[in-house]
Amino acid sequence: MQIAQNLLAKLDISGWQEFRIGDLFEIYTGRDVIISKAKDGDIPLISHQNTNNGVVKYIEKLDDRILFNHKITISLADRGVFCAFSQNQDFHIGTRVKALVFKNQNITKEIRLFFVVVINVLQIKFTEYSKNATDKLPDLFIRLPIDSKGQPDFAFMENFIKNIEQEHSHKLLKYYKALQTSTLTTNGGGVLSFELEEYLSFCKNKTNICRKTTEIQWKKFTFDSIFTYERGKRYKKADHTSGEIPYISSSAFNNGIDNHVSPPPYMKIYANKLTLANSGSVGTCFYHPYSFVASDHCMVIWLKSRELNQQIALFLRAIFEKLKPKYAFDKEINNTRLRAEKFLLPTYTNGEIAFDFIESFIKALQKEAIKEVTLWSEKELKAYKKVLIERL
Repeated sequence: MQIAQNLLAKLDISGWQEFRIGDLFEIYTGRDVIISKAKDGDIPLISHQNTNNGVVKYIEKLDDRILFNHKITISLADRGVFCAFSQNQDFHIGTRVKALVFKNQNITKEIRLFFVVVINVLQIKFTEYSKNATDKLPDLFIRLPIDSKGQPDFAFMENFIKNIEQEHSHKLLKYYKALQTSTLTTNGGGVLSFELEEYLSFCKNKTNICRKTTEIQWKKFTFDSIFTYERGKRYKKADHTSGEIPYISSSAFNNGIDNHVSPPPYMKIYANKLTLANSGSVGTCFYHPYSFVASDHCMVIWLKSRELNQQIALFLRAIFEKLKPKYAFDKEINNTRLRAEKFLLPTYTNGEIAFDFIESFIKALQKEAIKEVTLWSEKELKAYKKVLIERL
């Protein structure tokens, strides 16, 4: 949704109108759910977080709680997060979470997504843990496009999101096609023949390695033994000077980029490093191959033994993201806690970290993604052609 937010910021919305949230939605407040006692199931439990679409766990249906219809409902994490999400299936909500049920129930997925974008514009008002929208929410206003009758223009909203999805899918397909090193052909019937020699070769080698269990072993490492880190510097928003250098803060969106600045001399410029949010969106990790500066709300992290590359960085990012459940707004990541963390990493028999294994593993996932995106694009193209034929 960051793409939609960026595009929305560029639109001329002077003709749009403000609408009171309480006039658009019925608002429900979640109650405590003891996650450890909730039985595993297939119903999303939406928690007070701004990652994983708000889903903390999949559980069995709770008989004493509302199961919200995802087609007409938006979830909203409150208390220092204020992050709205559109869900893909019916869901329960936990504490510090709201369910916003549309009063006008003739709503599509695209309209829900548009409302998520305009509601999240209000995030800036509620980013501190002590601030919440519990009492204020019904009287908050969001700005919406209007039709000739002065009512919300749902057709515009739907087309706005559909256009973004179509444009982004083309860009995504182009990106993955540029990554692939093998050929992609389509036979006469339109079925894709996807040749991934590098991927298949890796799978064969990986199978052989895994059979020899003495070659790859997973070992625990302390944070200090493999990483160097520094905390970023405080740089108040009011003091920012516009520039070209990304300023990384504790945001969970846009790769953590909060602004582009001309940093003051005391700000160190980093490149090819990871950042880990120690407050705000605690535990959110991003990789930055470009030059950047970091706020004091995040740690800058790199390996002691070698330079990062994209594959190793993405693997480590996934490792760091596992820290999220342990921390929150009232339990931040500090130096002591970070040094106490231990991580499982693949190693060879000599105890060295198997970086080449890590690189090959991530490259294989990228190859698989190329295949999935290409097949998905072919499916979408067929669907568009079918609709056009039916309308002719």
